[in-house]
Amino acid sequence: MTTLINGKTNRVDEETVKAITAPEWTDTWHPVGHGLIVNSLNAACAQQGIEVKNRQYSINESGSRMFGVWNLDLGNGTMNYALGFRNSTDKTMVVGITAGTNVLVCDNLCFSGDFIAFRKHTSGLDQEELLEIAIEAVGGAVAKMDVFYGWHKSLLDYFVPRQELKGLVYDMIDRDVFSGGQFRNFMGALDEERAVPQTGVLDGCTSLYAVHGAATRLMRDWNLLRVSDATKQLNGICDDYLVEKAA
Repeated sequence: MTTLINGKTNRVDEETVKAITAPEWTDTWHPVGHGLIVNSLNAACAQQGIEVKNRQYSINESGSRMFGVWNLDLGNGTMNYALGFRNSTDKTMVVGITAGTNVLVCDNLCFSGDFIAFRKHTSGLDQEELLEIAIEAVGGAVAKMDVFYGWHKSLLDYFVPRQELKGLVYDMIDRDVFSGGQFRNFMGALDEERAVPQTGVLDGCTSLYAVHGAATRLMRDWNLLRVSDATKQLNGICDDYLVEKAA
């Protein structure tokens, strides 16, 4: 499982997340405690027969912002679905969840990049309503997982020539997927990706899947929101490349 920590967040267990209290309600703002989000998502997954295999959480120093990732068993032994979610009690962001994959053989995480916002911090929310909203949101995320999983695996079908690889790397640095200072780390990660046996890919060849995987390897120690922002850009670059190939 990927870590969710960087210099501004701390990795914590689920009990710590649940113990963080939310601010007092106002007439116009109803902050939702992190524990209510975790409990609602737990119940939503249980009602839909989804088994959670692993859980990790990250909070900022004040505890007002929480990030989480749960691994959901896909059943093929090499890749799991990943359910990412976020919450804040300081009005910085609405509650949201996102879909992704966790490649077990490489231990790198990637997201579709889009959060499904499933609740604003407004008055009138009770636990029953939050559960209903969570069930709907989890269902939407699972549907996105199926689509994203197919897209992710399709990257294996594209060989990236050396000159085109240079263009992809330039685009990734230009769009802040990773910094120029991480170029050597990226190339090292790409060598690792090339060395992983993949069905239908010749040894040593650079598939678009390997390029994508190398970039996500750099994100292992980033917090969830940063991973989400970076993978959104990364996935867009891969989509642009696929469109060019199809033209």
